[in-house]
Amino acid sequence: NPEPDRRTGLLSGRAGGPIDRPFMVSWPSQCASLVCWHGSTLGTGAVQPTPLDGAARGQDTSEPSPLTRSRAMATIRLDRVWKRYGLIEAVRDLSLTCDDGEMLALLGPSGCGKTSTLKMVAGIEEVSEGEILFDDRPVSQLAPAERNIAMVFEDYALYPHLSVFENIAFPLRIRRLPGAELDRRVASAIGLLGLESLRDESVRRLSGGAQQRVSIGRALVREPELVLFDEPLSHLDGDQKVQLRAEIKRLQQTAGLTAILVTHDQTEAIAMSDRVAV
Repeated sequence: NPEPDRRTGLLSGRAGGPIDRPFMVSWPSQCASLVCWHGSTLGTGAVQPTPLDGAARGQDTSEPSPLTRSRAMATIRLDRVWKRYGLIEAVRDLSLTCDDGEMLALLGPSGCGKTSTLKMVAGIEEVSEGEILFDDRPVSQLAPAERNIAMVFEDYALYPHLSVFENIAFPLRIRRLPGAELDRRVASAIGLLGLESLRDESVRRLSGGAQQRVSIGRALVREPELVLFDEPLSHLDGDQKVQLRAEIKRLQQTAGLTAILVTHDQTEAIAMSDRVAV
């Protein structure tokens, strides 16, 4: 089994070697060690995370957006959580924490239980055993609407007949938010995501990367305690994937989001997250 290197603190081991239990990995920003999952052959190695460019760094130090840390995020804790589908145990005795302002990645191959875990956090699936807590508040018995979360899906889930502005504003209109506050929040999200020039465009005309940014903006305007990313880059090509990967990480750091990312891509998990649960 891989062991941490005493000198560097990085995880190392024989590429393709199995690991017999889930574990957590964190790293300094300069470099990270790839990880293995439960008998798979993901291998190990060193990867350089994608750095922010000068413009992105400049945005990070500019005047804070109304969508930044002025809102309350939450620390998310799973305490010995199980998910059973009949005789099948999809998630077994899972305990982990996603700290306030942290992006935690759930990394693993198809069928390992990461999506079931995300759905339990969201309230879409019931917890078979154990408890999920938001800032020590049990939420396992609460409906999704009572948890104040937002989700970003791999297929964007936009309204094709609406503009960029109206797609982002939609959840606020459903809540009958006053017009001035709605305009303020939507304008802030559009500015944060660099969508100013596309404000009135139909989402049908946008690239995949721009559509996913609109989907992220729609999640942010709700000012949720937690944002859940379900394979958000899987439908994008290589260049768009690299660009949006860096953009999501910049946004998460700028806005101080508490976020959980589900992915099967090691490079994506390492480039975007603060820690990885495997």
